[in-house]
Amino acid sequence: VLLREIHTTTIRTKLENYIKRNEITAQYFARIAGINPGTISAILNLNRPISMTQLDRLTVGMELPEGALYDLYINECFVDHTPHWRRLRPFLLRCAELNKFDCIKLTVQKMMENLSYISLIFDMAEVFYHKEKHEAAELLYESVVESEKYQHSERLAICHYRLFRLTIDRNPQANLRAVIHFELFQDKLPDDYRLDGLLQLANAYYLLRCWEKMAFFADELRTLVQVLYRDRKMTKRKIDVLNTEHPLVFYYGQGFLLKGAALEHQEQYGEVEPYIDGYADLSWFEELDELGQLAVEKFKLFAQVNRYNLQLLAGNFSLLSTYASFLETSPQEILPSMVIILKAANKHRVSVDHVLKQFVDILDGQVKAIYDHEASYISRYNEFYYQLALYQFSHERNRNGIESTLQSLRISVQQGNTSNTLFCISLFKQFKEFATAAQYMEYEALIKRVGKDEESYALRL
Repeated sequence: VLLREIHTTTIRTKLENYIKRNEITAQYFARIAGINPGTISAILNLNRPISMTQLDRLTVGMELPEGALYDLYINECFVDHTPHWRRLRPFLLRCAELNKFDCIKLTVQKMMENLSYISLIFDMAEVFYHKEKHEAAELLYESVVESEKYQHSERLAICHYRLFRLTIDRNPQANLRAVIHFELFQDKLPDDYRLDGLLQLANAYYLLRCWEKMAFFADELRTLVQVLYRDRKMTKRKIDVLNTEHPLVFYYGQGFLLKGAALEHQEQYGEVEPYIDGYADLSWFEELDELGQLAVEKFKLFAQVNRYNLQLLAGNFSLLSTYASFLETSPQEILPSMVIILKAANKHRVSVDHVLKQFVDILDGQVKAIYDHEASYISRYNEFYYQLALYQFSHERNRNGIESTLQSLRISVQQGNTSNTLFCISLFKQFKEFATAAQYMEYEALIKRVGKDEESYALRL
């Protein structure tokens, strides 16, 4: 009997039960719910479909939580009947507002039985995306990807691009899946989407430490900008017609900067300088607006920093004091620069204690506030502590080295960064005899949070 009642429960039966239980009339309920009495009568007699506004007012009238009737609404309006977009659209919008993601998923599954809805679902996904209803947008984009029959369509490519942007930065494993899926579709995007897509692919491969891939997409980005810039000069079209997140000069400079960074990480230092020259002075770029001018000034700053970095990595520490003075006026560059300074110091076995003393406190304060919650910040902060641990061990400050190793391990575990986690575990094991009992206990607690496969591999090191 109970099972039959569950299956036969409808909005109408819930309304009837509420009226009977509270011993009120349908007319009185209509007044407290703010619905026309004739409409309530039609709903009770199954003579009128329920609109979204009426559904929410019925919910309030029956003193139910927001969205409490949505599951029933799906069964009555979308499962047993052909769904109409006039009702579907406001329903999906309300579900997104209330985070009723299961309702969105069920509704879209029903809609996808009719492939003519694909374009409407895609448009709705775009609405959610721009309203920053990202989880709802992701569900809709995934539905379009699963149902789109034209594998070379621009719409499909845009869906993969949006999913890439929505899922990137969750953790390294998610990042890898995201770039693999999107990479196959990036060349089918419209030019403005593709500019941002190539930039994000190169950045994603930076976080994944895939330097060859990073260099490839930096080249692709630079080539696309050059083509667009040339075409707009030839056709007398304004550059700013592109609907991009940044001015065109930004993508041009990033193409050079990212390629140089990829070469630097591959220790091909002799090949980096021409790419620094490529973004050191972009004042020649035509049609620079205020944002474009700001980008030009930033790239000039980046060029100065990266020339310092190249000199240090080559072993020229005579400029370190000049570099430190420069960083005092550019605090946003302290974190990435300290990573390079420590890396160079470890490579050439040079003491940089005076620079560490000058900036280490700022890294936990001002610079952290600038980079907070950004994936690039987290990656660099992680690398800073790993390089700091190596530096401290090389100077026989083993207790401090253990603490820096643990800090890098904390970040790696938190971010699910398997390769960095294993590096930290290996480093800790080399110097574990210097760990205090408290440090060793924290180390064991951290590796217990690592997945079983990673832990099994780490214990064999």
